[in-house]
Amino acid sequence: MKYFLYPIIIIGPVLLTMMISRPFVAEVHEFYALQNIRSEDFNKAIKNYEKALKWNPYAGTVYFNVGQILFQRGIYTIALDYFEKAARFIDRPDLPEKLAYLYIRKGLTDKGIQKLEQAISYQEKEKDMIPLYSDLGKLYLQKKKYQEAERVFRKALEVDNSDSSNHLGLAVAQLNQGKKEEALLELKKVIELAPDRQDAQQARDLMQQITRENLEVDSVKF
Repeated sequence: MKYFLYPIIIIGPVLLTMMISRPFVAEVHEFYALQNIRSEDFNKAIKNYEKALKWNPYAGTVYFNVGQILFQRGIYTIALDYFEKAARFIDRPDLPEKLAYLYIRKGLTDKGIQKLEQAISYQEKEKDMIPLYSDLGKLYLQKKKYQEAERVFRKALEVDNSDSSNHLGLAVAQLNQGKKEEALLELKKVIELAPDRQDAQQARDLMQQITRENLEVDSVKF
């Protein structure tokens, strides 16, 4: 029994020391990575972040930082992978939005919608929600989820009623639900707000189409 305990007595402190030192070593590599970023040596920064992750594979911020570097360099597929790993360990206000647009870019619309909904809920200021609402509404239109699109465009217009694009989006959602009278009001609002913009021309075209027997609104582009 005594001889059996000797390896435990010897190895135990070594393992404990390694466990305690791992986060510290990871932080050292993170520090070097930050220095690399300041000198704009992003390749070295990524290498140091990768070394940090070997010592601490649960460092969500490190995954995020690598994803950010890759995203800024246009390496979107790998950036998405790092942002997804970051999301397992940390919760940042800007992370759902980044994931949303990368999913959309990859054609994963359902995942993009889910993350845009989350991103909106993370915004502290209502005005920052508007472009997210607008993009979300357009995605719902593409998916032919017209009730959801109407809900989202209404939310955007509650924050800022002067956005002609969101009035147009709301009109398209309403037309696809047979709400012609409500849609007409929105189309008139588009023309009133932006008479010289493309939105207004699209609104005029739609108003003419409403009088026809077969109304086709899927051709509206944003």
